[in-house]
Amino acid sequence: MDDDAEARTKTKRRRLNKDDPAHPILSASDLHHLLTTEQSSQSDMKIAVKQFEEFLNAIRTSEHNEDRAKKLQILEIYSEEQVPSNQQAKIFPDIFSTWFSALETNNESMLSSLPSVLALYLNTISSHLQFRAIGLSLCKCFLLEAKYRRLLDRGLTATKTKEHLISPCLRLLTEIVSFDGGEVATLLYSKRDTTFRRLEVFLDQRSPHHDGTEDARQKPTLRHIAQGYLLANLKFQSASAKADIIAQGKILRSCLQGLRNDPADIICDTLNILENEIVRSPTLTRGIKSRLFNSSNLSSLANLYSVQDAVNEKSPGRSVRKQVDILLRLVCTQQELGILLPQNGWYPPGSNPDRHLAIATNPDKIDVTVAPCLGSNHKERFAVRNGVLSTFLLALRPERDKLQASLLLDIFRAAPELVADYFWKKSNFIAEPKDTSEWLGQSAFLFSLIQLPVPAYCGSQDIYPSSPPPSSVVVESILPRPLDRTNTTRSLNLNHEVITLFAVRAVTVAFQKLRRVLEIYHAASIHVEAWKQAESDLLSAFSRRCPLAKDVVSTFKRTSKSDEQLRGCIIELLANYYQVLPHLVLLEKFDTSMILIDAIKRVTDGVHDQSQRSSRFSELEYLLKIAQMSPDTRWWQQPDSLHYSAFISILEAVLQADNHSIHAISSIKHLLGRIATENGLVRDIKTFDSLMISLTAGQDWRASPKTFLFFDSCACRIARQPVHYEDLAADVKGSGSAICLLPFCVLEQWPFVTENEDLDDQKNIAEWISRLLVLLIHAGEDRDVMQQIHNQIVGSAKDTALRKILTEAYQMMLKERVVELQPESIGEAADVSDTLSDNGASTARVARMATFEPLPSRLESMEGLERLNREDIEEVVANGRLGQLCRTLSSSVEETRRQGFMTLQGVIKQIELSSYSEKGPLFVLMGEFAETAKLAGLSTPFASIFTEFAAEAVEILSLPSHFMYGKINKLLQKGPVWNLSRFAAYWTEKILLCEPEDDNGHLPETTWLLNLLIRGLRDDQDMEVYRRSNIFERVLAFCGSKSCSETHRKQTLDLIHRSIKLGGGLTLVTRLGIENWFVVEQADGKDREIIKELGKQLGDCVDSSVAQAWKLPAHPFIDVS
Repeated sequence: MDDDAEARTKTKRRRLNKDDPAHPILSASDLHHLLTTEQSSQSDMKIAVKQFEEFLNAIRTSEHNEDRAKKLQILEIYSEEQVPSNQQAKIFPDIFSTWFSALETNNESMLSSLPSVLALYLNTISSHLQFRAIGLSLCKCFLLEAKYRRLLDRGLTATKTKEHLISPCLRLLTEIVSFDGGEVATLLYSKRDTTFRRLEVFLDQRSPHHDGTEDARQKPTLRHIAQGYLLANLKFQSASAKADIIAQGKILRSCLQGLRNDPADIICDTLNILENEIVRSPTLTRGIKSRLFNSSNLSSLANLYSVQDAVNEKSPGRSVRKQVDILLRLVCTQQELGILLPQNGWYPPGSNPDRHLAIATNPDKIDVTVAPCLGSNHKERFAVRNGVLSTFLLALRPERDKLQASLLLDIFRAAPELVADYFWKKSNFIAEPKDTSEWLGQSAFLFSLIQLPVPAYCGSQDIYPSSPPPSSVVVESILPRPLDRTNTTRSLNLNHEVITLFAVRAVTVAFQKLRRVLEIYHAASIHVEAWKQAESDLLSAFSRRCPLAKDVVSTFKRTSKSDEQLRGCIIELLANYYQVLPHLVLLEKFDTSMILIDAIKRVTDGVHDQSQRSSRFSELEYLLKIAQMSPDTRWWQQPDSLHYSAFISILEAVLQADNHSIHAISSIKHLLGRIATENGLVRDIKTFDSLMISLTAGQDWRASPKTFLFFDSCACRIARQPVHYEDLAADVKGSGSAICLLPFCVLEQWPFVTENEDLDDQKNIAEWISRLLVLLIHAGEDRDVMQQIHNQIVGSAKDTALRKILTEAYQMMLKERVVELQPESIGEAADVSDTLSDNGASTARVARMATFEPLPSRLESMEGLERLNREDIEEVVANGRLGQLCRTLSSSVEETRRQGFMTLQGVIKQIELSSYSEKGPLFVLMGEFAETAKLAGLSTPFASIFTEFAAEAVEILSLPSHFMYGKINKLLQKGPVWNLSRFAAYWTEKILLCEPEDDNGHLPETTWLLNLLIRGLRDDQDMEVYRRSNIFERVLAFCGSKSCSETHRKQTLDLIHRSIKLGGGLTLVTRLGIENWFVVEQADGKDREIIKELGKQLGDCVDSSVAQAWKLPAHPFIDVS
């Protein structure tokens, strides 16, 4: 037993002692002697490698330049000796001989130490130019010779538990790919069967979360070393190699998964490489970037938002959260850098709105092509182009993190199509209304979402398409699904100020956004009828989602009067109801009289705090908007708590307020002007402005309470007895129906002033009267009438001083230069509802000056209609594609006509077998249409009006409430075949010469007919049909009748323009005498410019010698200027 123990003692390996003295390295020969393989044992070789490592570290960390230079010189001499000039000889034979020996004996200690020290060697010499050739030779030997790659392969193929063998090889490869700015990176990637072996496995090595201690920083794991190697490749490899690495998928996915558990410096390095080398790389295509930034990898990056207070030591100013936020914004919101695909905003993919009618950015050029509406609603899930982003957005938590909320909003701003899709997938987005951090975060995000801008042209490029976007998509961006009626009503009914205030403000901001959208719809609907229907659909969708007006009124009644902020917000919301959805609120019992009186008292109570005064005037502004629409408002009745009537009390408060510091003042002035005009107090807004100026205080005069009381008395009398003062005005010479009635009431009541008031009050009132009369003259009133009234007032004044004041003030005001009457209240403070009508009128006036673009052509192909007989009938009717199929029979291509006819027969069979609710009349319509086409033959195109009518009838028969539903059914009952030669004349007679189906149906029926005639005129064949049917004679005769509206007149000019462009000018001259019709129409002063332009076009296409005999001698031909 003792002998065995003694034997084991003798063979026991000698223990290494770090304190053993080492031979100093003073020359290259010392270094060579240290690393030769002629060592006594493996332990000595391990000591030698350790000493070489310390020598290299001394070079890297030495603070003394002389000592560092000496050691570098030793290393350089040794390195040159180790790199032979003969390419057949071994490079670095000292080290590689030991490495090969260790490989044969499976000495894992040396297999770990040698690649590690070589990696350190490359790192040390990489910053010194004199070592460049040596380093490149060493790097290439690993990549060009299989025997050296076998050394790396031994470490890279070790089991995952032997990190001490794998890690040094990865470090060495990292130094190789990085050396000399990636000089051998391409060569390294060409040997990827070895250099990239099992890299995704190494990246999958999960490590515990970084605890932030110094020891943890000094001990990188296998995953961290593999990440460094991957990042070096992404930095130095060529574009094709990067694309190949990204295409593999597994490597980068393994790197990004669990990245949040890595140290901050590794996370920031990863984010830097992704941003600078991939996202901002001009050589990588969008497709390659999309393979990297898929929804899974984006979600892994989004998890980095949870890395709190982790700052990159290399870039202290950029934390992990800030850096990942910058990267995700680049990827998700910029088309040129990231994965964002072009989209059409609120239009779903495939709708292709730009193919249809467009009102160009320049309104002087209008294409009058008409295409079917896209439909108003989506019943299924919303389709989007950016599917990757759609999935990724679900991983974000906007309620927990402001950065994530901001990122989500920026993505919605860049791709508005994602809003509806997001809330369709997250229908339970918002939590139970409670004062918790989660609910507050959700509500703040939703409020910011509503405030996002409306996409220009609803998402189209730079035009209004003929087809409006689906209302179900638009309403999600205005009032998202989480804020539906159920949730907002619940928030309104809670007795919690913050929750209630949020619900009120959110719906208010949604109303404001809705009005901006309606303004766009209104501008587009001037020339496209489909937008008017879409406007109605959008209002219906919004009214179904917003809370009921009665719930808002109940909330207002429960709110304490001391809570001015909440009360003011609720009143603003109710004002939006009255202006946008009056049908929802007018039935509610909401008496504004007492509320208005309280608001007037608050604005006149002398509060000096500017913000409080401003909020009170804003509340008064919204109350005025409500009261103006309420028929029960008592404007001219004096309450017991006020000195004057409600109207005069508000007027006095406005005159005494600071116009420049209180924004609501200008709007209140505008509202008061409308009220005064509607009640007959003044003639128009400009006259009301004169009244306001007359009561404005100056340096030498200020209206006294008695003056306001006198004006109040006059205003109330005019409001109650307008006919009486109109009779007084009629008795005065020079007066007319459009004269202001206030001076006549002043004249009537002036004698009572001279009898009942003291002299000072009489003087103050007299000066106001003089100011008023002069200002009314400047506002456009009849000067002689105002002078007569002034003379009568002076004559009835009993006191000489009073007559002197009246005369001098009047004369002084006449001599003074009066500023042009264009106050701030005119135009600047008009509410959105007025803006809609004003913008519409302005756009219509501009459109009358339009020059028309080339006419639309007939359909040339069956694109998108080939498989129509296999689709759902309700869907093809709703999206207008069945109407498009009907138009194919007018195609100039015979193959298209025949293919369209065959598809139509299949659709008819599909209609008969379907469960579509309106399939009966639709089946008859399509049957008669097909039978007519079959008998007429398909060898020549059909007239456009024939196919346009069929397309229109498809849409009309799907809406039984349509005003043309009855007349179209009467046509269908006449017989199985239509008379094509009489078709245009039939509809002209039935609408222009017969009574409408409804008492109020003449205007819409005539508009529909003229639109049909315009769309049915596309080429010479259509022009001949119209000529034979006497269409132009009947339309021009109708245009001269009293029942012709401005819309009809515009449509008639459009029809004439088309006929001239189609070469029908001579027909218009010889059969209609169109040049004389131009003269007569222009004599009315309407559309002078557009008629003049049409006259020029007519003169260009008609031979003057031929037309000379057809003109009237009394009028110049064509030139109707």
